Amino acid sequence: MDDGTQAGADAGGTVRFGLVADPHVADLPDAGGRRYRLAAGRLADAAKALRAEGARFLVEMGDLKDAGPDEAGTLANLAAAAGALRAFGGPVEPVLGNHDVDLLSKERFLRGFADGLGLAEPPAAHAAWRAGAVTFVRLDGDFFPDGRPLSDGGRNHRDCTIPPDQLAWLRDTLAAAPGPCVVFCHSLLTGDWDSVITNGADVRAAMEAAGNVCAVFQAHTHADAFKEIDGIRYCTVPSIAHDDGPYELVEVSPDGRVRIRGFAGAPSREW
Repeated sequence: MDDGTQAGADAGGTVRFGLVADPHVADLPDAGGRRYRLAAGRLADAAKALRAEGARFLVEMGDLKDAGPDEAGTLANLAAAAGALRAFGGPVEPVLGNHDVDLLSKERFLRGFADGLGLAEPPAAHAAWRAGAVTFVRLDGDFFPDGRPLSDGGRNHRDCTIPPDQLAWLRDTLAAAPGPCVVFCHSLLTGDWDSVITNGADVRAAMEAAGNVCAVFQAHTHADAFKEIDGIRYCTVPSIAHDDGPYELVEVSPDGRVRIRGFAGAPSREW
């Protein structure tokens, strides 16, 4: 568990962080509403704006890059995307998305992410850290149901699963948290789309049993959505590759209150 010294809270204990989702950075013409060639610039602009708004860290919600024509082209897309995130000038937490493992292994993606941000070591595929009294958890759903690492994520996005050992780790992490928790997962845990975490009900049950999850952020659909299930609020972050390039600033207080400020067309919410 990170002690959160880099990503601290303000004097009142409130933690402020940024969210960007589904950039799909690639050297491709626009398609399906995605502005591939604009995505890296949008990422850099959002990163700088969120830092100026006081975000202590930035969470990139997955599908950072899209596939190139081959591995070399895919690595070039990753380098451009990760390099854009460097504009944040602070900690960036990557949530693995299905397209992140198109033509690359999970390990190669994380190494390229680290290289682009100038990090000595690649981040873990799933992780937890603490800022003030708030515990943050990012999940890695890039597994097939049989436990193998996901590959060819563009075609296999309906197979994403949280494996048993990671689910046990999630339960332990939530149980050890001293205050409210925020969970991040690329694919949907809410079971209300055609491409979701296959065992999302088990993950929801673990969070409900813990009783301390104040927000879950997910992505993948590219569209904003909000849903409450058994007292937990689930927010789907819209894709920065679409429309005007939406992104979000989130504030979490020590008592679990959440405030979301949307930018570039993203909605604002609080509870």
